[in-house]
Amino acid sequence: MLSKLILTMAFSLALAACAGRDPTPVASVQQPQDMYSDCTTIRTELAAKDAAALQAHQQYRPTLAEQQCAPGYRPPAPSGSSALPQSRQ
Repeated sequence: MLSKLILTMAFSLALAACAGRDPTPVASVQQPQDMYSDCTTIRTELAAKDAAALQAHQQYRPTLAEQQCAPGYRPPAPSGSSALPQSRQ
């Protein structure tokens, strides 16, 4: 019985927390030419952007491999850990 009361109070509090706030409008991502676009045009545009992204990725991979295979390369330390390596005993 007490757990139902606590659950009901928590739910009511969560709903009341948003009461009285003004709605925040979401920015529109529509562009003026969008109203004249049909499905074929949108698919063509997406395919062109996908191809450009793939080409950029393919150009970046050899550079990344070259950097990582260079002598003396040390991968970055994971976030939250110290930059100095731990000594093993």
